[in-house]
Amino acid sequence: MKLFFLEMGKIERSQKILIIEFMQSGCSLREVSRTLGIARTTVRNIWQKYLQGLPLENRNSSGRPRILSKRDERRILVKIKKNPFLSAKELLEFIPDDKHVCAGTIRYLLRRNNLFSHRAARKPLLSDVNRRKRLAWCKSYKSWDATQWKNVIFSDECRVEQYSKRRMLVRRQSGQRNMHQFVTKTVKYGGFSVMVWGAIKGDGTKVLYRCPTILNSEGYMQIIEGSLLPMLDSNSVFMQDGAPCHTSKATMSVIDKHKVCILSDWPPQSPDINIIENLWAKVKKNISRKHPVNKNELWELLKLEWDNIDTTDILQLYASIPRRLHDVIKAKGLHTKY
Repeated sequence: MKLFFLEMGKIERSQKILIIEFMQSGCSLREVSRTLGIARTTVRNIWQKYLQGLPLENRNSSGRPRILSKRDERRILVKIKKNPFLSAKELLEFIPDDKHVCAGTIRYLLRRNNLFSHRAARKPLLSDVNRRKRLAWCKSYKSWDATQWKNVIFSDECRVEQYSKRRMLVRRQSGQRNMHQFVTKTVKYGGFSVMVWGAIKGDGTKVLYRCPTILNSEGYMQIIEGSLLPMLDSNSVFMQDGAPCHTSKATMSVIDKHKVCILSDWPPQSPDINIIENLWAKVKKNISRKHPVNKNELWELLKLEWDNIDTTDILQLYASIPRRLHDVIKAKGLHTKY
């Protein structure tokens, strides 16, 4: 994080005398500016004031003088660099007690240094072990070309709730914040929900399956035999994460029985590599604008939104895989923008 100040200091009298001496010796404005590190317009203004016989002393500045010293400002900037989650009120603790500073002054200082408040991105918690696994996996598959990735069938489960927890924007006038038509309705645990399993293929093929509320090995084996096998061909490679129902002995015996080729060693906590996650986000966003009254209606909306996904969107996601692996490697296994 680069820390910088946007304020300009005053030119001392000794510097002004130097400017005048340089100009009297025949130096140009550009030469004086470069030699003393002072803006050329400032050099010109000082020289013109001297020629007009005006005093060289700095005039008293208008407005209220700054409360924070340079040292105070540096201390605040160092603290926010170490912990960017500190609020302006919490940063007041690092200001001397004899200085009466409000949180607004701290916010102004941070904004002057290009440190604005943003909503933090929500990403999975990555342990050091998981980070190393992500990095190793991406390095081992970075040489795959587009043809090889198109043979991979990406899959995942997703729980879609009646009421979305995503942030929504609303257009309203001041003072209408709590009016019924301008608030998002919430219930405990998101209301009712539907669990689904989905899979996509490099040619744009996609399938959606409604799962039981709790998916165990028996239910997952039914998905494999009923929904996955029809998608497979001789070149297909199946991607699944390390969920217990995916890796149980019973599930693996069914996978081996049907000779399904598995994309091995899928790294944990890696939704940014699984491209089907982008489709879940799109489906959830579209459903959040509607108001299903029961699970069956929610399921019908899910099927409709899933069917409306364009083949081009899936192909673009497959094309993004090499970039995703590159970004994970560049981030040394940490989070990426995906």
